[in-house]
Amino acid sequence: MIARLFPAALRGDVTAPPSKSDAQRLLIAAWLAGDIDRVQLNGAQSADIAACVRCLHALSNPEPCLDCGDSGAVLRFLTPVAAALGGARMTGSHQLAARPMDALLHALAANGCRVSGGSLPFSLSGALRGGVYALPGDVSSQFISGLLFALPLLGQDSQIRLTSPLRSAGYVDMTRDVLRRFGVRSMRTENGFSVPGGQTYRLPAHELAPEGDWSGAAVWLAVNALGGRIALRGLKDGSLQSDRRMAQLACALPGTVDIADIPDLLPLLCVLAAFQPAATRFTHAGRLRYKESDRLNGCARLICDLGGLAQAEEDALLVQPRPLTGGETDARGDHRMAMAAAAAVDAMQINCILGTIAGDDTIFIAVSDEVASDLIEKKIERIIQER
Repeated sequence: MIARLFPAALRGDVTAPPSKSDAQRLLIAAWLAGDIDRVQLNGAQSADIAACVRCLHALSNPEPCLDCGDSGAVLRFLTPVAAALGGARMTGSHQLAARPMDALLHALAANGCRVSGGSLPFSLSGALRGGVYALPGDVSSQFISGLLFALPLLGQDSQIRLTSPLRSAGYVDMTRDVLRRFGVRSMRTENGFSVPGGQTYRLPAHELAPEGDWSGAAVWLAVNALGGRIALRGLKDGSLQSDRRMAQLACALPGTVDIADIPDLLPLLCVLAAFQPAATRFTHAGRLRYKESDRLNGCARLICDLGGLAQAEEDALLVQPRPLTGGETDARGDHRMAMAAAAAVDAMQINCILGTIAGDDTIFIAVSDEVASDLIEKKIERIIQER
């Protein structure tokens, strides 16, 4: 699909949609407690939530086959759960097959699970047992969340041993909070987590409804930082969602920003960085290469396609101060890249022209500075080419 977007001042009231991350965790815990219908989705509709519900229902079949669609979270959450329950065939889209799974599958195989196939589709069988699950913490926090859901179901105690620092720790905190609400215990240790076996998921007495989505609201926070006037409703101030930091970071650029715990915010943050008076470097960004698309190089391309200056490094993204002027960019099927491009459009305003003088075949334009001169020149060239 090709979408043409034009600059306009955005104003209005927006209610944050239900959090996909919170909804998926509640659905898995409720299914393990015996009543998935207790989760009130309140109109939450997304392909990822639909994939989660579909796969949980499939787990009830005698020979379960779980089609995870494009959802990395569903694949990584339910692979350990399926292994703990006796096995399943796991499948999904071609795009999902490119997402890293080796570390999780190796940890399961080291503890009794038989894995047939190294990438999607693959099959799980055998008797998973409690033990030590060693895996890196800086590839995907979803590996850890999946194990936290599954290991309480085993007959023996288990240890999750992280071989590298934990990234996106806020998402693991969300998982542990949901487990606590369902009566399931896990303890933080020096290098990971301790999970007692033989536990039972119990439905809580209180309402089960996902909270507002800080990740989805981040685009509106970016729009506001670029001059929009959007009133946001339905967000929880004390939320454990890591992406709530967008409210702070949107007004804290330029500088150096560590995105280890907030990788999904990089597309929006790099757009904001382009409009700052100095350069911004985003660090610990290497694993964004393995998201729905290669978001690290994708962010650099997005900024350059829209007239800015950005460079992807091995584990960082450097964005130079140069206002975006517009252009054509490819989101490569990644919704966060498309959202970032849409937010950029709102800030593309030509408010730097001081005056003009027009003759028969010449137009003199007085602008505020050299950057503005480049901006106007590109816009005029584009207009001429379109004529």
